Amino acid sequence: MPDTTRLWQACPRSREIGRARAECGVAESNNVAWKAVATGGAVAATFVTRKAVAGVWKAATGGAPPEHPENPDTTWAQALAWAMLTGAVAGAVRLLITRKAASSWRAATGQLPPGLTTS
Repeated sequence: MPDTTRLWQACPRSREIGRARAECGVAESNNVAWKAVATGGAVAATFVTRKAVAGVWKAATGGAPPEHPENPDTTWAQALAWAMLTGAVAGAVRLLITRKAASSWRAATGQLPPGLTTS
């Protein structure tokens, strides 16, 4: 006999065991799909960030960005500027990609991705 308590806790909206299993399966597959989309977005964000920050650095300083800012031979000013620029651009790119992915997800499924709520 199935453990109906666990099914009920996983999908409290459901009134029937069969429906609970179906809804939980859909919710779980949506969760996995959203994690895959988010991971792909993070990988793309990393690539875009590296290219964008390196281009901005080269345009601003005329030189190549520090390869290893943690190296003691890199000046503190360069290391901190690189860290702040990289962090700001990475955060912005990640936000942009995640928002676009969430918008596309909602257009395709009619609801926000798992874990996102309306504010």
